[in-house]
Amino acid sequence: MPSRILRFSEILKATNEHPAIRQGCIVDTSILFAATYDLDEFNSVAVDVFDYLGELEIPLLTNVNIRAEFIDLHRRVMIPEGLGSMFSESGKKLDPPLYTKLQSVSAELIESRRTGRPYKFNDLPKARPEG
Repeated sequence: MPSRILRFSEILKATNEHPAIRQGCIVDTSILFAATYDLDEFNSVAVDVFDYLGELEIPLLTNVNIRAEFIDLHRRVMIPEGLGSMFSESGKKLDPPLYTKLQSVSAELIESRRTGRPYKFNDLPKARPEG
């Protein structure tokens, strides 16, 4: 089977129709993230795909770029989750400007959970020069 990108829904069919796929699959950042982050909307599908490929003993491969993207994606999700926890535990004890910022992050985090999508920080803005 020539190399190509498969959707989650195509994996089952492809493993039956193309035995060469059993030599290994390169997995991308999106499916790795979905499989490791419970709140991702595709988590259960991604876990099922990994379970299925594991049962067939199909090797899963990545590269350093995928690894770096995966780590960065988790960082962008973990930071707001940590800040949301900090707000819920200590909100009233915080200085007003910090309270306001964390209240905003917490509200966005709650909304993202309600809609079933992970809340990810974009890269943080660069510090403004003092002056």
